[in-house]
Amino acid sequence: MQITKGIKKTVPYAIIAALALLNGPGTAHALYCMVKKEINKRDKENARHELQEAAFRTMLTRLKKQGLVENSSRGIWKATIKAMGMYTIVNEKDKVYKKFVAEHGKKRDTIVIFDVPKQKDSLRQYLRAELTDLGYELLQKSVWIGGGPLPQQFISYLKEKDLLSAVHIFTIKERGTIA
Repeated sequence: MQITKGIKKTVPYAIIAALALLNGPGTAHALYCMVKKEINKRDKENARHELQEAAFRTMLTRLKKQGLVENSSRGIWKATIKAMGMYTIVNEKDKVYKKFVAEHGKKRDTIVIFDVPKQKDSLRQYLRAELTDLGYELLQKSVWIGGGPLPQQFISYLKEKDLLSAVHIFTIKERGTIA
């Protein structure tokens, strides 16, 4: 049953009343429930759309405060030079990481163990994402295995974020069991 947007204010109570007189209150009640259900469904869809639109506007405002986007008076948004510089850096890192995975992807000769405090959870999440991008696999919580040696960009990031003391990198020289 399709109901137009403006019908909420003018729900055909007269029609429902007429149906109650002609076909009994059961038919009128069924129609009323169907109309009410459709109106509630449309309200939820509109609220969801408005929320998505508000979230998008909030995101643009935050990016603007960070100097990553700008808009003219006509509402046209564009990336700033700062954002383009960040894109270039990320793109270069991706190239280095892809080359690293191509060269070391199948090797499993390096173990990375880290113990980053919970207060730095965003850094832990980022560290996990970086290791995944480098082709490392999780052995157990905070213990990763993959090919090495790790790229200089990764080590530089650890230094920059003061994480070197929390990350331990081991190279496996000989495979086998402990005798």
